[in-house]
Amino acid sequence: MQKPERLKERLLRAELCSPDELKGCSQKQLREIEKCARAPLPADYLEALSLIGCHAGDFMGDLDFFYPAMLALTDRTRELLAESISLPEDSFVFADRYGEQILFFRLSEKQKGAIFKWSAEEPEQFSKVFNSFGEFLEEELTAHEMQAGD
Repeated sequence: MQKPERLKERLLRAELCSPDELKGCSQKQLREIEKCARAPLPADYLEALSLIGCHAGDFMGDLDFFYPAMLALTDRTRELLAESISLPEDSFVFADRYGEQILFFRLSEKQKGAIFKWSAEEPEQFSKVFNSFGEFLEEELTAHEMQAGD
């Protein structure tokens, strides 16, 4: 996982946001998010939210990812997927890209921290796509940095 200082540096250097556009979640908001999840969330996810959980300029602007929108994502996803597949009970949805791609954690100890994806292209299955939030964040950052360099 990117340390918050390094993450901030990369976001600013790629001009994905200005310093005043970076808004992290407060400790109270982080507790509210974990309460919503009904289980402890991965430490690297919470660490990132402490820096970018409320807003990060253009970074991940194509996702429902930020607080407070993320609080409703799991319930909304359960309704959305009800006709094709059941979201596992231990799921916490943390990102939704236009209802076409959904990313979630499975919070059971066996799966803790791994990220799974549901896609409208393959609506009857879930795929494990990352071993950690840090891997996901690195991929998102790299993609945005490459676009900024074009």
